[in-house]
Amino acid sequence: MARLKAFRDAQFARDASGLAALVTDELSYSHSDAHIEDKATFIKNATSGNSKLLSLEYKDPWIRVAGDAAIVRFHWIAESESIPTGKRSKTNLHILMVWQKRDGDWKLLARGSTKL
Repeated sequence: MARLKAFRDAQFARDASGLAALVTDELSYSHSDAHIEDKATFIKNATSGNSKLLSLEYKDPWIRVAGDAAIVRFHWIAESESIPTGKRSKTNLHILMVWQKRDGDWKLLARGSTKL
């Protein structure tokens, strides 16, 4: 799915306008520590200068389309660096996304993650 690659690229680049174009206004973005963000909070946090992704892989994507919805699963493998401290950390997650087709474009409606 081209939109999944575009989302990963925008996330890696901390591209606020790119992310905004790929998500719905109703976005529910859930992290592996159980906190949930709406669209504005997700974009603000994903593009802040507090950390940067050093690597990000969406491994083994699995996509099933059902009408105007798509279920997407993949293995998230990433390394990031805290800007203030320089501390590096790795994340290993299972991701579930729900995309919805609106006016001919796929937009992310919901996302959840589980630590592996």
